[in-house]
Amino acid sequence: MAEDLVFVPRIGFRSMHALGTRANVVAEQDGRRLTAAITPDRDGIRLQFTITGIPMEIDANGRRFEGQVQIHDDKGRDISTPRPRWQVGGSFGRSSDGTATLSYTTLLAPLAPDVRSVELAVDGAAGAWAVLLPVEPEGFRGARARAIDATDTKGGVTVAARMVARSERETAVELEAYFDPPEAVEDPRPARRWVRGIDSVAPPMSGQLVRDRLILRDDAGREHHEQGHSFVDPLARKYREVMVFPALAADVRSATLEVSNLWTQDRTDEAVRLTVPGEVNVRVGGCEARVIASRVGDSAETISITVAPRDGDAEEELLYFENLVVPGGDPRGTLGMSIIHCIGQRPYLTLPDPMAKVPEVTLRGPVIQLRGPWTLELALGEVT
Repeated sequence: MAEDLVFVPRIGFRSMHALGTRANVVAEQDGRRLTAAITPDRDGIRLQFTITGIPMEIDANGRRFEGQVQIHDDKGRDISTPRPRWQVGGSFGRSSDGTATLSYTTLLAPLAPDVRSVELAVDGAAGAWAVLLPVEPEGFRGARARAIDATDTKGGVTVAARMVARSERETAVELEAYFDPPEAVEDPRPARRWVRGIDSVAPPMSGQLVRDRLILRDDAGREHHEQGHSFVDPLARKYREVMVFPALAADVRSATLEVSNLWTQDRTDEAVRLTVPGEVNVRVGGCEARVIASRVGDSAETISITVAPRDGDAEEELLYFENLVVPGGDPRGTLGMSIIHCIGQRPYLTLPDPMAKVPEVTLRGPVIQLRGPWTLELALGEVT
């Protein structure tokens, strides 16, 4: 597929023949509204829709959608089968007006170039719908992609460079990172372990975290710093990100890229409970650390949760927890919690508590840092 891909500035790698909806498609019935769109991604299309105004009782924890979704192109072909990924499907959430909203996402294979519409059929608790979604070429243009295969493995984790694109403005390198061997994509269960980010960065879906920029060293010994933005596209059982560097001299044909660390997560029931304020020594994910809860601010109106490793030189280090629950709160997480991460500082959690009523917190979802380095020797090819 590499010959079909181009690097599009501010978007990432996309097919030159990608199809999508140029605007949201809206349909209404019985006081409900369906809004749908098709957006191209790295490997195909992302179809998303919402249905609002559903008369249904939903508690604060929401509810999974168990209805039927069928998708056909205008040639009558059933294209409903999703591409492998961790999770696709939909769920109901409670709206402020007392009704329910269904949010649904699926990732599909690329549409055939001659397709000009897709029929979306939905049946279930959100009602029965049949909506036509017109699609047209997106017209993506950019530097052509070139497939490469540079890998390095350490501590059971592989980092691989899969794609490169060079233009007179920039150089884009697509990286993958995964536990090796990766879990089978056919396994319907959620992944047991996965990579969250490359060199101290987490994907945008969980809040973009900052990092020191990666450095690309070309075959003449010159250093080129990452330009400060990157692109994350879904990939089953692996983490994938495109790093962007400045344009390299036309005669450069190879370069070295070093990844210092990775952020990973295990699916675990391990939890840490501590009083506020308070601190406790823990062993989570095989890492020993001290977790500290304190009240900060002029009026101690904010709870701050920090993690201090017991061994700062360990190859695996507990960084933070992505889930914070207060007594009687939603077990999926507490609204208002933030992950704070600045260059040169360890990430930490904050939670507003202006009335100082929260007596304790429970922390889940440990994020672990693995130390490298992983070193990749890249064959860059020519500028296109």
